Amino acid sequence: MTLKESVRLTLRAWRFYWKNTPRFVLSTVLWALADAVSPYAVVWFSARLVAELSDARDPQALAVDVAWVLGVTALLTLVRSVLLHWKSVEREQLNWQLGHDCFMEKQMSMDYADEDSQQVYDLYNFIQQSESFCSGGNPNAVALLDSVSAAVFRILGGAVLSVGLFTARVPAGPLTVFNSPLCVPAVLVLILAVAWLSPVCASSAGISSPDIEEEGRWGNRLWAFLMGVCRDDKKALDVRMYDQFEFLKDHAAVSMPAFERARKGKFGILNATGNAASALLMGLAYLFVCLKAYGGAFGLGAVTQYVGAATNFLWASAGCSPPWATADSTPPT
Repeated sequence: MTLKESVRLTLRAWRFYWKNTPRFVLSTVLWALADAVSPYAVVWFSARLVAELSDARDPQALAVDVAWVLGVTALLTLVRSVLLHWKSVEREQLNWQLGHDCFMEKQMSMDYADEDSQQVYDLYNFIQQSESFCSGGNPNAVALLDSVSAAVFRILGGAVLSVGLFTARVPAGPLTVFNSPLCVPAVLVLILAVAWLSPVCASSAGISSPDIEEEGRWGNRLWAFLMGVCRDDKKALDVRMYDQFEFLKDHAAVSMPAFERARKGKFGILNATGNAASALLMGLAYLFVCLKAYGGAFGLGAVTQYVGAATNFLWASAGCSPPWATADSTPPT
């Protein structure tokens, strides 16, 4: 499946959620906003506290800064808890829509001959197995709505708190090269290029997962059947008496070689490359902050702010990977 097709199907699922359970979408976005603001607020007030400790050390100002840190942390924790509870309630409603209403509406709109056909039954069974086996389709689209919303807000917050990192000028010295008009665009291009590589690798790895999906579904069905044999009161005794569990276990693990091949092949290489890009990006961001601080562009409080902002920004960029889904497991409309 191409990336374009994956994005189209994921957006189709999101439109279905907004049409049928708009409160779930709203609660998810608001919770993502609160969850994104919370660490940046703590970072910003903590940076003010560190700056005061490293400069004037005014007890009254320190007391005010500590009060702000504690108050904002407590308030945002309460807001996040309320929104998380709301989102959980709406998620249950969405689960009912996805598990019952959307399929029933589709089935009721079909002719009896189509409803009774083996092809439709196989397609429905395929959807259920895909969602059960690898959380494809709707479970994946719901998780992406959550992660992408949070990532977008975290990226915006990191960008706002990092403006001073690029505009601060280094005093006279060997690091005045950072004052060059070309320095900021060059650093931004490098950071964005490496930040783009990590989610793209993760997305490519996810798109390649359907290559082993068929074997995985067969293994999942076989495992469910054989483990059902062990749970059957009439057959479980024979399994124990004649030591048949090892035989059943070997047959139930029929899909494991496919996963081993995937980990050693394209899937594993892409994941490893994405993780390496994330680590490299983090190191580049820290190096840039430390060099400008060493050159005298800003103090310890600003270092705390920029390092915290960079950490959250890079973590969010890794989570904002392009969405993918499987065509046959998107909600019917």
